[in-house]
Amino acid sequence: MKKAIYLVVAVATFYSCSDSDEVDSSKQLLSESFTRVRVDVGSPFGGITFDDISFCDEANGVMGGSSGTIIKTNDGGLTWTSMTGTDATYSSVFMFNPSTVYAGRRDFYKMNENNAMIARGDLGQDIGTINDIHFYTATTGFALKGSTVLKSTDAGNSWGINFEESIYIKGLCYASQNVIYAWGGDTREGLSGAVLFKTTDGGNNWTEMSIQTSEIKAMQFLDKEVGFMVNHNSEFLKTTDGGVTWTMIARVPYAPYHNGGNTSLLYVNEKQIFVTNLDGQLLKSSDGGTNWQSIYEHPEPDGAFTKIIRVNKTLYVAGSYGYLLKNGYLSKI
Repeated sequence: MKKAIYLVVAVATFYSCSDSDEVDSSKQLLSESFTRVRVDVGSPFGGITFDDISFCDEANGVMGGSSGTIIKTNDGGLTWTSMTGTDATYSSVFMFNPSTVYAGRRDFYKMNENNAMIARGDLGQDIGTINDIHFYTATTGFALKGSTVLKSTDAGNSWGINFEESIYIKGLCYASQNVIYAWGGDTREGLSGAVLFKTTDGGNNWTEMSIQTSEIKAMQFLDKEVGFMVNHNSEFLKTTDGGVTWTMIARVPYAPYHNGGNTSLLYVNEKQIFVTNLDGQLLKSSDGGTNWQSIYEHPEPDGAFTKIIRVNKTLYVAGSYGYLLKNGYLSKI
């Protein structure tokens, strides 16, 4: 049986919430073949947990994790280069372009011209972990620290509070530049409940959505109306009206140890959907979420997968013990 684990997991970035590539996903079918990419940069990453991963194009990406590990690639993940940073854990990373990288946990960092991560401050918040960073343009971006949504209009040099009416926000989901969802909830003493907020004007105004379900663990919206989530009870739900109502499709199976639930959700097309969890499982549905199977399991007894993203025709899965899985095969149906 796997031992309980405690990880800082960033579960809501652009690639897990919205797919902007040019592939017609309705005519694509993804291979089930995932292989591990060796990530050996400077020193062994056996004890490193990669908490977040971000790509700006097919070649250029960045991963961040524990013990100050932040690395970048320019060849689609085949090789990685260490970036100068600190010894703090990076719970969130975001690459806007090959020369613009953001990262954070307690403090907020930005890459300088020497490929080093330089601290830019704590975003004005005394407590809380930075669990999301996303920039739409070179100057305009959002960050989630603790349960506070912040916005920058000067490339991350300064930040203002955008929304802070709930202490239970755990992640952000970007349906478009103007439509953003702030999701989360709380689970304790056998009780679990969700919170969901929505803005349709780029964060100027937020509305609380009425939702009756357990704590939201991962969410993805395909457009302004159609979205999916996985909750604390491992239920896979769908909305077609912008989050007003949700329908349960099925329950996503999980290992009996259930070390903390699901961590990331990725919709590829109307047939193929993927979910990762803290039990080290990569799960897949081939029928739109009705039936699920585990297609890859972390070999370590307390291993976990923290994030799955899609970059055009490639999927990446980051996890503990220095794990990075890659699937680079798409074929016509």
